[in-house]
Amino acid sequence: MSSGDIEALIFEKDRLVQEKDQLVKENKEQTANNTNLVNDNTWLGQMVTELQNQNQSAEQILPDCPNGWQRHKSTCYQLSSSENTWQHAKEDCESKRSNLLLLYDEAEEKVVRGFGGDAKLWMGLGGNVNKQINKWS
Repeated sequence: MSSGDIEALIFEKDRLVQEKDQLVKENKEQTANNTNLVNDNTWLGQMVTELQNQNQSAEQILPDCPNGWQRHKSTCYQLSSSENTWQHAKEDCESKRSNLLLLYDEAEEKVVRGFGGDAKLWMGLGGNVNKQINKWS
């Protein structure tokens, strides 16, 4: 083997050692990142569990809805048994220290429609409504 071949092999060996050292360093960094992610995931899981427990506790201490009203989550809903104008419905709600329904999402609308069955309901809408197709966005 010539001295040029030996020098080329030594150069290649040094390059491979440097590449290996860089890969070992990156592996250690990735391992540390993975450990941090696992710790973060564990912490987030604990926070979700704590929030769920708090939500269950809050629901347990909520006052009962008045007779004839129905609860969904932390809200009480009352459907009037009489047909009347929007103004009358608004005044009736205000006399009961409540408000006409204002919907904020499609899920709540489905719940309320379930309470009302086939009845015609006065409802307010909030949020972003796509006026072109009349659907929640």
